[in-house]
Order: sequence, then structure tokens, then C-alpha cells
Amino acid sequence: MRRLPALACTLLSLAGLIGWAREAQALELFAPGEWRLQLIALLVAGAGVFAARRVQLSLGRAVGWVLACAGACWIWCLFALPWYERAWWWRLALPSGAISAWLLWAFAQSAARWVTLTRWLLVLLLTLPLLELALRAIDRARPSALLARGSSQPGAALERNRPKPGALRFRVPCNSQGHYDEEFAVRRIGEQRIAVIGDSFSQGSVPLAWHYTSVAERQLGIPVDNYGIAGIGVPEYAHLLRTEVLPRDPSVVVIALFAGNDLDVTPSEDHRPWEADWLDSNSVLVRLLPRRLARIAEERSRKQGLVAQVAGSAEQRSGVDEQLYPWLTDCALEIPTMSLEGFMRLERERERALAAWPASQAAELALQLDEMRRACGDRRFLVLLIPDELQVEDSLWNSVRTEGVKRDRAQQLLREALGSRGIEVLDLLPVLRASAPLTDGRLHLYHLQDTHWNARGNAVAGRALAEFLKD
Repeated sequence: MRRLPALACTLLSLAGLIGWAREAQALELFAPGEWRLQLIALLVAGAGVFAARRVQLSLGRAVGWVLACAGACWIWCLFALPWYERAWWWRLALPSGAISAWLLWAFAQSAARWVTLTRWLLVLLLTLPLLELALRAIDRARPSALLARGSSQPGAALERNRPKPGALRFRVPCNSQGHYDEEFAVRRIGEQRIAVIGDSFSQGSVPLAWHYTSVAERQLGIPVDNYGIAGIGVPEYAHLLRTEVLPRDPSVVVIALFAGNDLDVTPSEDHRPWEADWLDSNSVLVRLLPRRLARIAEERSRKQGLVAQVAGSAEQRSGVDEQLYPWLTDCALEIPTMSLEGFMRLERERERALAAWPASQAAELALQLDEMRRACGDRRFLVLLIPDELQVEDSLWNSVRTEGVKRDRAQQLLREALGSRGIEVLDLLPVLRASAPLTDGRLHLYHLQDTHWNARGNAVAGRALAEFLKD
């Protein structure tokens, strides 16, 4: 065991150096300053290998060293390197060489204080992987939105986020499938029936009579079923389509895509790297959970109100809704969902994501939507593009915009990708922006500091959907 560990560190560092040289042209695609990080890792790895070149390890300490290296490199990948599919291999090699070499030097020291230190270090480095396993086991036994992972299977993610049957939203109980609507029925012969699949925009943050699917239903005079569940995305839309929507045989299927969080899609499971489940930070709970808890604590410390967690009426504008929720007709009475600081941070993050959204993602998203369209057979299939508030409100856009970024860039890329596949698209961005402003010059189509439509926004979207479907 004398030279093998040092040789392994050397080979790992050389592999990283070769990978760095081969992939140098791709550095511009990664985080700014990537080349500095790799250069520092190279120097540290070299120094570590030099310091540990003559060390000896017993079999027990060699096993401990290997486990410590695995834990430390995993933690480094999660917290220091953004995930870029297969690209992480060469980006991780040099830092791993540096980490392994210096851990080798530490584990080879014979002084009592070093032995104690390395034992504690081993325990600490193995705690996070064990904690991750425990959190995943808890999530499997008792699914929770707090423990949702980016790589969760669509069916599991749906059940985690689906409201319980009978749960009240604005005084209206969710139906037996947990959807915010009346009970769904199988389409009868000669009947027209529309199914809308979406996330929190479709689950809704207004009373059901004011919801955009209800507005479209009244305009069209035919049932518009709302299959909206908050916190889901494109894989879950496809799962809902296959398992719940198509068995009821609707004549029209509408997929509602929100530009704020529906555009980034991963390749199908057949093409997703096997290691992504453990190395993609969006799939690892020990990194996700603290951030979620910190944001929840931050919002609670500001003692902000919540618009969407109240009750309402399914009756058609009977006057009860307006009495209970005066903000339905007077936007000035709306309660902010998030603090101003939290809301602006979220919108800045979304602006950066929209500015950097690549055409390859538009192509992948169009491919997955085309698969849904083919599953629908001869039914009419429509994609409803829902913009983020920053794309609609001029004042918000001017507060978060990046110079040179086009406001509708993401929509344009997606319209082109979907158009090339012959998929119908209703882009609501120009429709919403064409709304008449109120006295303060703002459109007020979204809840205050919320990013979801208020009653005014739902009305515009519902009428636009109905008009598009009539044509």
C-alpha cells in the first residue's frame, strides 16, 4: 500500500489535466472563472502529490482514505460545481486529485492528534451521504413537497403535490382526483370537451368562477376541465395526459406552459446520465432542503400575507366572492404573497434564466410536446404559453432587465421549435401586454408580489383561450 495511493492521485490529476486541455474550448459555456478554478486545483493537486509521494497506509486506513475521498469529492461536486450533464467528469477530476492527495497526506500521519482528526473527518464526510439516504427513505415513506427532487418519477411527483380530494380552495372542494374543478366525466358521443393541463397557474389562486378555465368555459359553452397541480412540470404533464386525461377522451387537449419554470426540461430517462440522480444538485436533498427551509424562514420572518391560501365560491359571480375577497375587483386591496425582497430576487433569477435559455432546450421541449401531441391521436392539441410577470409589466422589466436581452426571446425560440413540428401555439405575452393599463399606468394582471394571475389576468387569459379555440 506504499505507492498505490500516491499513484492513484497522480493519475487522477493527469486525467483532469488531459480533460481540461481537450475541453478548453467549452470553458466559455461554464461558470465564469472556471479556468482559474481548474488552475488552482492543478497547483494544489501537484503540491499534494509531492507532499504525499512517500506515505504508507495500512489496509484499514487505506479503506478510510478511499471513503473520505469519495465523500469529499461528492460534497465538492454538489456545492462547488454546477451540473452540466457529462461535462462534470473533467471538471471534477483536478479538484478530486487535489482533495485526494491532501487527504492521503493527512491519513498517513501517525501522530495521535492526526489519527483523531482523520477519524472525525471520515465521520463528517460520510454523514451527508447517509443523511441523503435517510431523507430519500423518508420521502419514499411519506412524500412531501419539501422533499421533492428534480429527478423524481412523474407519478411520484404528481402524488406528492396533488391536493387531497375534498381539500378546500376558496370554499370549493377539490374533486375526487384532487383537481380544483367539478367532477370530470368521460366525453359522450358528439360532445365537445376540453382538458387543460398545467401547474400552479392552472391550479389557480382565484375563486373557481374567476379561474381562466371557467372564463373560457362560459365563453365557449362547453366543459373545460382543469387538470392543474402546483409544483409539477412537463414530465408530469405527460404522465397526467396518459393516465387521467386521455382515458376521458377529450376533444381538445391544452398544455399550459409557464415561462417562469416550465422551460428547462431534462432529456427523457433513457438519455439522462445515470449519475445525475446523485450529482445534479437539483436532485440531492442535503443541498435542496436547507435552501428551502431558509427561504421559508426568511419569508415568515417578514410576516408577509398569502393571497392563495383562502377560500372561495364555485358559483358564477354571485356577489359572494366579491364580498369575501374584495381584491377580486380592486387590485389595490391585494395582499402580497412574498416579501418585496424575495419577489425581486425570484424575478431577477428568472430574468437571468430566460436570457440564457438555449435553443437546444427549446428543441428538447418541442420534442417532448410533440410526443404528447402524437399520443393524443386525432384530437386537437394546443400549447398555451404563459409569460412571467417581468415580461408583461414594464416597470418590473425595467427593474430586472439585462442590457441587450429581448423580452420575448424564450417565447420566440419555442414558437419556432413548435412551429417546425406543426404544433398549435397560443402565446399570451402579446395578449396580456395589449391589456389596458389602470390609472397608475400598470396592467395589474398578476397578484401583488406573487407571479400568478389575479382575477383580471385570469379573465384576459380565459377570453383569449376561448377565442383561439373558436377559430
